[in-house]
Amino acid sequence: MRGLEVLLPADVTAREYAAVACAVWAVLNAAGLGEDSSLRPDGMASDAEMNAAFDADVAGYPWGLR
Repeated sequence: MRGLEVLLPADVTAREYAAVACAVWAVLNAAGLGEDSSLRPDGMASDAEMNAAFDADVAGYPWGLR
């Protein structure tokens, strides 16, 4: 297994953290690596916080949650 570390500023919000995580996952999928890869969050933002932040961001998109 190979690794890639992304270091973010300490004051990053749950919304920003979720945006970066989703973008990294999208790149992994686009490169054909999504199925065999994983992201390991640092635990400073809960899954619920990141999900809520993501849901709030995509709610206004034409392809967003309905």
